[in-house]
Amino acid sequence: MARPAFHSAPNAAPTAALARRRLAALLAAAMLGAAALPSAAGAVDFKLPAEDYGKDVLPLHQSLGDAARDVVDRQNVFEPIGLLREDDPMRRLARAIGRLDLKVEENGQQFLSTCTATIVEGNLVLTNYHCIPGFSGKVLEASILLDYYGPDSQTTRIPVETTPVEKDPNLDYSLSRLAGPAPAGLLPIPFARERSRPLERLTIVHHPAGQPKMMTQFRCYAAEKQADGPKLRHRCDTLPGSSGALIFNSERQVVGIHHTGGLNENDPNSFNEGSNVTDVIAESAFLHLAPPTSGSAPVAAAATPTPPDAPTAAAATQPAPNAQPTNAQPTSARQPAAAASSNEAIGQGDPARPYNDLIGQ
Repeated sequence: MARPAFHSAPNAAPTAALARRRLAALLAAAMLGAAALPSAAGAVDFKLPAEDYGKDVLPLHQSLGDAARDVVDRQNVFEPIGLLREDDPMRRLARAIGRLDLKVEENGQQFLSTCTATIVEGNLVLTNYHCIPGFSGKVLEASILLDYYGPDSQTTRIPVETTPVEKDPNLDYSLSRLAGPAPAGLLPIPFARERSRPLERLTIVHHPAGQPKMMTQFRCYAAEKQADGPKLRHRCDTLPGSSGALIFNSERQVVGIHHTGGLNENDPNSFNEGSNVTDVIAESAFLHLAPPTSGSAPVAAAATPTPPDAPTAAAATQPAPNAQPTNAQPTSARQPAAAASSNEAIGQGDPARPYNDLIGQ
């Protein structure tokens, strides 16, 4: 799994260089020893003190030494979404993607871990199975943090139910209900009808190491050799905390859900892995492709699960682009909703301010 870096202009001013160094230290220290932990779909991505649950900016607890230098030395890997214009198509689409904070109990110990998750139609949260419910331990509390672009971002935190309404450990995905209202204006997530092609250019939107929302585009593409089955091999840089991130093609359609690290920049045959979204939709009773409309990409919609002998053409009507997601109806009773979040809007300031300026405060 390769480590990140940020682009450095050759004649950058000293203040900009200092801001980059502080950003590198922030990102590296927040990894909290994650380099020694697997980013595979078998364990939580990394562990933080449980008392940090509910905080936007995760405190620094330890240094990773040379990892901070690697962040600076390697360029163009993680790009802050907050630097994009507010009307940028990717930024608008990615607003539904947030940091999934998890308070977990395992072997009598409680800790915080983070993943990446997306609010999809039906007030459902899509992430990895190894995040919710997890392969070990018990998720005591979960919430999704939206609009986290930097320390001064005006964020929204929404509680998430810890018992999924749908899950598949083999595809490593789960769908859980929001336990509070989704903000207005979230765009529907467009899921691709076809698998990614080998060497196709890709983009991942994620919260690596629990840090502000980033996108990875630099040298990010589908691996040339793909295996049979539901796994999508890709060569896009990720970190612990990227689990559950959506993988987009060049048309900004989702082709996969990232779940496992393994990429080594020195090994051209190495790769990270995700699940092909076509396989996820094929298995899901809640997600399906809505009929495409003229001039727009097909989008996934949440639906009431239909009996096996029911017609499959009864797809839900595609919502208006700015419509607030509505509740999907599961086949089982709805899990009890958690209490309303006490920090629905956290912080003040313009989330679109240059990221280096935010970090430099």
